[in-house]
Amino acid sequence: MNGLAILIASSTGQISQVVQMDPVKLSVEKREGITLFKYEGAFPGRDIGEPALPVIEKFFLLPPGARVDSVVVDDIKGFKVAAGVKVATLQWPKLPEVPPPDSVAPKVRSGRFPQAPAELGYIGDMRGARITILRIFPLTCDLDRGEVWFNQSFSVKIYYTADGNGTPPRTTGPWAQFINDLVENPGLPTLPSWGADYIIITSEELAEAFNRLLDWRAKKGMRGEIFTVEWITSVYPGADQPEKIRNFIKDAYERWGVSFVLLGGNQYIVPMRMAYQPMGYPQYGDSVPTDLYYACLDGDWNPDGDNQWGEWPDTVDFLPDVFLARLPISQPYEAEAYIDKLISYETKAPAFPERAVVHASDLFSDGDGVYYGRRVAKRFPSSFGLDTLYEANIGHDITATEIADTLNQGPGYLFMIGHGNWWRIQVDRSAGQTFDLENARNLLNPSGFFDVLISCHGNSVYESSVGKAMLLNPRGGSIASLGSGKLDFPDYGILIAESVFVNIFRDGLFYAGQADLTARATWAGMATTSPLARHLLMAYNLMGDPSAELWTRAPDALDVSYDTVLDGNFTVRVASNGSPVRGAVVSITGPETHIVKLTDARGVTLFENPEISSDTITLVVTKHDFAPVVVQVPVRRRGAVLDAELSSGTVPEAGDTFQLRLTLRNAGPEATGPLTCTVAGDTSVLLWGLFEDALRQGPRRAVSFSLPSLPPGGEREVFLHAAVSPGIPPVTYLSFSLLVDWSQGSFRDSFRIMARGPNAELVGVRFEDKHTTRYLYPDVRNAGPGKARGLACIAVVG
Repeated sequence: MNGLAILIASSTGQISQVVQMDPVKLSVEKREGITLFKYEGAFPGRDIGEPALPVIEKFFLLPPGARVDSVVVDDIKGFKVAAGVKVATLQWPKLPEVPPPDSVAPKVRSGRFPQAPAELGYIGDMRGARITILRIFPLTCDLDRGEVWFNQSFSVKIYYTADGNGTPPRTTGPWAQFINDLVENPGLPTLPSWGADYIIITSEELAEAFNRLLDWRAKKGMRGEIFTVEWITSVYPGADQPEKIRNFIKDAYERWGVSFVLLGGNQYIVPMRMAYQPMGYPQYGDSVPTDLYYACLDGDWNPDGDNQWGEWPDTVDFLPDVFLARLPISQPYEAEAYIDKLISYETKAPAFPERAVVHASDLFSDGDGVYYGRRVAKRFPSSFGLDTLYEANIGHDITATEIADTLNQGPGYLFMIGHGNWWRIQVDRSAGQTFDLENARNLLNPSGFFDVLISCHGNSVYESSVGKAMLLNPRGGSIASLGSGKLDFPDYGILIAESVFVNIFRDGLFYAGQADLTARATWAGMATTSPLARHLLMAYNLMGDPSAELWTRAPDALDVSYDTVLDGNFTVRVASNGSPVRGAVVSITGPETHIVKLTDARGVTLFENPEISSDTITLVVTKHDFAPVVVQVPVRRRGAVLDAELSSGTVPEAGDTFQLRLTLRNAGPEATGPLTCTVAGDTSVLLWGLFEDALRQGPRRAVSFSLPSLPPGGEREVFLHAAVSPGIPPVTYLSFSLLVDWSQGSFRDSFRIMARGPNAELVGVRFEDKHTTRYLYPDVRNAGPGKARGLACIAVVG
């Protein structure tokens, strides 16, 4: 077999890899005069109408901003596995209770397929990490001779050009861990990162109901904020509500490095993006409701402006930049009930966290469901207890009652596969038994479980689906549910399900949002050729909290020792069974305090003179698969303890002059003494004040002024004037820093205030001739949220 090259352009750098295929994973089946080939863990084929030869993917890390010039395959070694055969043509999958789609004629009738055992599949960015995906073909066929060869090994060279203008990736912490596990050439740093890790997007009516979840996330080490749809859509530009919300998430990711996003509401509160994805089933329409639009933030899903968002070949991004999920509620009490269940799950664990229910109904023929059930079952650790409810070999009819009784015992995981619709999932094909909404709503399992459903409409947000009913069940059910909101296909959905459980148990990606979106990302390379891949990548959605931390074993206990009173430095020591615990998350939180650190190799972390304004702080210690420790620690305060707040009371616009209010408070038991204060702004703002010493300085980037001593419990307000640059972007944040010095100490803080700018666009030019003079009238539109002041139009002749 000869080497082949897929030439795209010249190259300036290269990545080399030897690809090995395992013959044990290959299976061959003859059916009605055609031959079907399967390879374990592979996509059934590249595209409808092409030879049905399996495809896998391999990922490679490129320099930032690099482009792939060519992929060269050489040194192919293999052996013949079949001769004189007719290779099957990949067709649209069958669906129950609907006429089968029309047979698709072969697109390739002769010659060699594929042209090479590796080809460029996709290139994109995941949190700024440049990634290319190769499609790998374990088999090659000669359609003229009817021969099929197994490509056991071959070398691949990826030639690329890097222009040096790319942005460094934002992939510390769990993102770096996932990408390093995903690619063949890892190299990203895996240091932890603390920042605005978590945001909740909901309505004004529901916002208060999420405060307790935000507080719990803070105690576990995540910094978070709640933002309302009303505020976002009044500030951010976009063609419609989904685009405005996506632009906000993109801004939050770029500015703060946000990792987790919870959409707090159903489709009427936080709308889904309706993606245009026509397939071979016209009776189900052409649109797919998807939340993937909010997680994958590169590019534009509608660059041609035709209102068919996400159509192929629009520049749809399939590599996630944030971990995202939706809590599909409409009332505050639903949010409160779910948060109760989630906190109970994360603090107490299910009754049997090392137990999974694996259900498989027959789908199209007797016994075919067992194949899918067994594929998922072997993805759980050997220590797990498995309740395998397979219709074909259980020896009796599976009923909804049996499913419910098994779940009510308290397993940690559930997998179900069966035909379904919005309100039920088939659990026994031969007996016509289904698990429906009433069964889901009446589950009484303690603490909750994580479920993956392969069933049409089984996880729909739009309807009262089984997945949604289990999630919103206040007395039992799930804490997170993954599945399709529209059509599902077992040979394709099983690949996502397997990847989810591999991510959790092999790769340690134990947050629900990580397990989901990283599983879907592993099949992004098929989206450029397969409409089935595009459909499932968009139709699958995760319901629940993306930062829900999944148990992978029965929790161990943490032994936490700490200073009984916070007085100056504060030391925390963490151990388990007499051994120090490294990497435990230790947080101290209070009304104005949120400090997070990790324990070192000795199981120790030190908080050096933390500034505490309250009489007690909450100490929380967490580590995956350990029961969290939550205690209250009294604070002994000495000297002055300063706190500050900077606010504007309005959203300033480009060119505005507005008033800043600086509030200083002394929460300590002693007076501060005279204070020297300096407030500095960024390049978008000038400052001056109402104080005599500030006025003498005139407008500048920073102003300084003096204040008399603040007594214990004292508070003082200072008013400054600020002017916003007229050239700011449509949405920007003005950054300010504060430094306060006094004889016994100092205080620093930083603040952000949102501002709105214009986005002036020339949309047309009108001409009018009067006698010998031609008049030009420009039509200008302001597409930004801020006023456009002092516009000047310059016409250049020639």
